Amino acid sequence: MKKLLLEALVLFNTLIFYSQSQNKCSFPNPTDQNLKQISSLLQSSSKSGTKRIIPIVFHVLHQNGVENISDAQIFDQMNILNADFQKLNADTIDIVSPFDTIFDAPNFEFRLATIDPNGNPTNGIDRINTVLTNNFFPLQSVNIWNAENYVNVWVVRSAGGVGGHIISSPYDINSCPSGIAVLHSFVGSIGTSTPVNSRALTHEMGHFFGLFHIWDSTFYAGPTICSYSDGIDDTPNSISQGTICDSILNTCDDTTDPLTLAYWGYDVFDNIQNFMSFSFCSNMFTNMQSELMRSVGENPLYGRYNLHTDSNLIATGTGPGPIISATNLPYVEFSAQNRLICSGDSIHFTNSCGNPANTSYSWTFTGGFPASSTLPNPLVFYPTNGLYDVTLAVISPNGTSTLTKSIFAQVVGNWADYTGPTQQVFDSLSPFWLVQNLEENTSQFELISSEGVSNSACYKLTNDYIQDTSIACWNQFGSANQLNGNKDVLISPAFDLRTTTNVQISFDYAYGSASNPLTRTEKLIVYSTRNCGGTWIQRANLNASNLITAPVFQGSNFIPTSTQWETRTFNYIVNNQDDKTRFKFEFSASDSSNNLFIDNFIVSGILNLSTNELAQIEVFPNPIKTGDFVNIRIDNPNLDIHNIELFDAQGASVLKLNTTDVIEMGGFSIYLNQGYYFLKIENQNGFRMQKVIVQ
Repeated sequence: MKKLLLEALVLFNTLIFYSQSQNKCSFPNPTDQNLKQISSLLQSSSKSGTKRIIPIVFHVLHQNGVENISDAQIFDQMNILNADFQKLNADTIDIVSPFDTIFDAPNFEFRLATIDPNGNPTNGIDRINTVLTNNFFPLQSVNIWNAENYVNVWVVRSAGGVGGHIISSPYDINSCPSGIAVLHSFVGSIGTSTPVNSRALTHEMGHFFGLFHIWDSTFYAGPTICSYSDGIDDTPNSISQGTICDSILNTCDDTTDPLTLAYWGYDVFDNIQNFMSFSFCSNMFTNMQSELMRSVGENPLYGRYNLHTDSNLIATGTGPGPIISATNLPYVEFSAQNRLICSGDSIHFTNSCGNPANTSYSWTFTGGFPASSTLPNPLVFYPTNGLYDVTLAVISPNGTSTLTKSIFAQVVGNWADYTGPTQQVFDSLSPFWLVQNLEENTSQFELISSEGVSNSACYKLTNDYIQDTSIACWNQFGSANQLNGNKDVLISPAFDLRTTTNVQISFDYAYGSASNPLTRTEKLIVYSTRNCGGTWIQRANLNASNLITAPVFQGSNFIPTSTQWETRTFNYIVNNQDDKTRFKFEFSASDSSNNLFIDNFIVSGILNLSTNELAQIEVFPNPIKTGDFVNIRIDNPNLDIHNIELFDAQGASVLKLNTTDVIEMGGFSIYLNQGYYFLKIENQNGFRMQKVIVQ
């Protein structure tokens, strides 16, 4: 029976190894200098047992997804962290011999801050809507609170393939910024996490206070060796076996290492239950690990000393003595997966407040049904088209916080704004285009009266960035400008294309960037929808290599010249569902992005003109050079053409021709100044719109 139980345990832990091994910790091995520092710290350790209170703040970086974990999940993590660092965790009963005689803890009590760096009340949970949640590695300082006063913990959606990562070691010459990033699914044991993942922050906090892995971290890259040392004698030498939990695992002969042999006197098993291993069955620190963490925390040379001083505890509202209750107003934020709907459809709203206890919600929906709600995440029906505001009030025992988002619900009619070929040159300041600022930051698409092609009106997305030197450690960690990955959206009116053939979509764009050709990430994607945004289908993709029309310096304000515009054209296949088709521009920025301009959105094609009729009308050459003539040739004198008219880029009529004379002559030629023009040829069945470019 014992043998069967052991085999089952090994099988279970092997499964854990394969399912969890993709989430590791990237902390490096100690250098020779680090080992000397550790030796000195242990020799000078006071072995004080006084409880040390440590202020902590959780910065939850999110985009209103699952990574925006609840307050309850953070409170659960705090309970686990404090139990582990005070030797109160219930699973110490599972510690195997001989380690059950040497387990200890540094006796740290972590407390959520109740006063922020500006002296305002807080609950120690700081929620930030930012794209940096998607790739917080290499790490950047996002709203870092002074690391001398708080332990900063960033909760993220992606941490570069690891479950957690310490931003700076106490042994670094410059430990700014100081804190820890951890994957949301490795925070606590509830919510998006599990009990198996719940010790990631304990592991990273061990690094924060000076501990290294108990085995060689080059396990990721190749073979490891038994001569590796973490500088602590009571953690036996071992080679990493990943996340496997085998209590009788013995990967190294400890009798070959003088220091380990001096401590143990024999070859001991690997300490796979140590919090500084990679296993998912960890439950202990050793005596000497605890001494080292105390020494790092109490030595002014290692950047952690001020955390537990009485003056800092008072400044952060964490002590000394009993915890001071936070009196800050509740956090308020909300989102919706789809803000664009057809009239008669519904929007599902989600509050992003972390669902704290003793909190209630009061929603107001202009134009919606119901017009108000007290549900945390209501579903709202919108019967009539329009652009509607949404308001959420969050009520807690400390008071009420209210947030109103203007034009948040974008409800459009079940009809088309235009039929057939259409030119959208923006000089009429078209009211039908919709803007969505997905990160709700200071930059979004705006209709401006100049800076377009030939200095005409256009849509502009401002991305120029001037570095904010007030950001903590800006000069060490580059720009924490949070541009990278930001998305902004511009949505067209609805077009009825069912009776149009040979449809092409074209638009002019100009974009400046300072990005390195090897690291460019920005892109502009064009989508279409036939059902008011219920489904979007990609139609065109401009990545950085063909999107950038001008290299610019970081921090400059890019305004395009006439030669810095490009035209993109793509075909669109029409079907009988294209009764209200819309097109969406979605721009994703990089940290090097500058301004983006979009002008002259053209839906070209033939409205009820046969292919045979089209073939008998030719426009050439196109494009042409300034000084040349553009020719329009009509091969069939029997075509019943009612109107031939030429418009400039602003939509003004440049020339209206006598169709009888043109048909009799078989066409005409005309000289045009540099710019963009649109030729409209119309008969009783419909019309043809064609773009003419003079370069």
